[in-house]
Amino acid sequence: MPDELNQLAQNLEELPPEFLEPAPVQHVNMTVACGDEEEDDLVIDEKNFDQYFFDVRRHEPKDGQVLARFTAVADLVEGDMKRDLIYLLREVKGGGESAQRVMRKLGGATEKDSYRVLKEMGLDLLSGMSKEEVMAKPYTYQCEFFYYADPMHVPVNDPHWSVIRIVKAKKEASEEVKNEPAELNT
Repeated sequence: MPDELNQLAQNLEELPPEFLEPAPVQHVNMTVACGDEEEDDLVIDEKNFDQYFFDVRRHEPKDGQVLARFTAVADLVEGDMKRDLIYLLREVKGGGESAQRVMRKLGGATEKDSYRVLKEMGLDLLSGMSKEEVMAKPYTYQCEFFYYADPMHVPVNDPHWSVIRIVKAKKEASEEVKNEPAELNT
């Protein structure tokens, strides 16, 4: 068994127990109500989602937009990402940190669950499960994704969505800093 996998399991064992508990699973029926009275007929689906919601990793906020957070429970199932995670955990020195970043950035896992899922996978591998058995086993985690959007397009009364108001767009704030004279303390 690679030393990295043993090290990963040992490092994760040292985390506080409450940090490694699974997120509570919520099963809800989604009724999306968004928009105002003028746009009651607006339907946002996978075909036009990118026209209304802008991934914060690729876009800057525009005036009037809010930061919309989508959360849900997901299963890490057999696929390329899981195969890459197993490879990182088993065969790459320092792969635990890289695997955690993959879970956060590609899988959208919350910080807590990005560690917990890797710990579960690592312990399953340490207990003697084969790579194929770990690939076949689903691992449940909470995911979150952030978007810039107009407030009227964010679903209301939906437990999957929350809104964070943006005080100033990033560009405006950086221009203010540039235009302010520097103070010298003498």
